Amino acid sequence: MMPRALWALPMSALCCGCTLVTELFVFDPLPGHDASVTDGFVDAQESPPESGIDAGAEAAAEDVVEVDASDASNDASSDAGALSWSFLRPPTSRTLRGIWGSAEGSIWIVGDGSTILRWDGVSWVVESAPEANLALRDIWGTSATSLWAVGSDSLGNCLVIRSDGAAWTRDRGLVCRGSMRTIWGSSERDVWVVGSTFDPDSNAWRYDGVSWHAQRIGMRPGDVASVHGTSASDVWITTEQGSAFHFDGVSWLQTASRAPGIGLETALWVVGPDDFWASGFNGAVYRYTPLGWAIASTGVGVPMRRFHATGVNSLWGVGPRGAVIRSGNGRWQAVGMLGPMNLNDVWGLTDSDLWVVGDFGTVARGRR
Repeated sequence: MMPRALWALPMSALCCGCTLVTELFVFDPLPGHDASVTDGFVDAQESPPESGIDAGAEAAAEDVVEVDASDASNDASSDAGALSWSFLRPPTSRTLRGIWGSAEGSIWIVGDGSTILRWDGVSWVVESAPEANLALRDIWGTSATSLWAVGSDSLGNCLVIRSDGAAWTRDRGLVCRGSMRTIWGSSERDVWVVGSTFDPDSNAWRYDGVSWHAQRIGMRPGDVASVHGTSASDVWITTEQGSAFHFDGVSWLQTASRAPGIGLETALWVVGPDDFWASGFNGAVYRYTPLGWAIASTGVGVPMRRFHATGVNSLWGVGPRGAVIRSGNGRWQAVGMLGPMNLNDVWGLTDSDLWVVGDFGTVARGRR
C-alpha cells in the first residue's frame, strides 16, 4: 500500500487589507507514483486533493500527461522537457485569468469574482478588491508597490484598479462601457490597456502618468484587442479580426495586411521593432516581420491565450485543454497538456521556474 502524503501549513490569519490563507490536506498517491510534496505543492502526477479553504473549491485538474520531448528536433526540447509540473492549491475555485510577479516570492494572480491572490513564497495571501463582483482579466506592474489590473465591473463598465502594495483602489480616470482585456506598459508613466467596448474610440487607452487618453486607431466597436511592446515608441495592438496597429511614439499605423486565418486571440508578444508573435483562433501561431505574416504550427491544435518570454530566445504560450508550448529560436514545441482545464496566462522569471493559471482555480508550476 502506498504511503499517504500530508501537506500542512499554519492556520489562517488576518492582516491589513488581506487574508493569509494556508491549507491542510491528505491525499493518496496514484499507483506507481511517489507521494512527494515540496513547498506546499502537489506533484503533478498525483490527483489534486478534493479539500480546500474555499467551501466551493473543487479539484482543478486531472492527472497530468507529461510530454516526452527527448525526440524533438528543435533545440528547445531538452529545457522544456526537463520541467516537472506541480499543482498549487489556491483558496478559490474561480477562473484565474492573469498572473504577474516581481520575484519568486511576490506573485499576483487575478480572476473572476474580484479574486486577487498573492503568493509570498510560502502561502497564499488573499488581497481585498475595491469592489465586489469584478471580472479581472489581466495584471501588470513595475514593482511590488506599483500594480495594475484590468477587466470590468458588475455593471458592465471598463475597469482599472491599482495597488501601491498596501491596498487596491479603483482608477476612475478611465470611463467606458465594456471590458478591458489586457494591459502592458513600459513604465509607470506609459501604461496601455485595451479591450472590447461599445465605442470604437474607447477600445484602447494610454496612461501618461497623470491621466488616461483614448486612442483613436481605427478599431471597430467591440473588437477585442491585445497590447504589448518593447518601449514607449514601439507598441503593438492586435484585434480579433486579425488587424495589427503600431504606435511609434507619435502616431498609429495599421499593417498593410491582416493576419491569415480566421482571427487573432489575445496572445501577443513583441520581440522587437516590427517583430511580434500572435495567436490565431485556428490554433496556429503567426509571426509578423517586415516581410509580412508567417505561420507556424504548435502541435497542440488550440489557440494560445497568452504569451510570456523568459529569455531572448524563449517564448511560452498557454491555451485551452491545459496546453503549454515553447519556442526556442522561433521553433515551437508542445511541452505538454496539463489537463482538461483551460489555461489563461503564463509567467516566469526563467526557463526553470514557470507559472500558469486557468479555469477552476488552476495554478500550476513547472520547475527543474
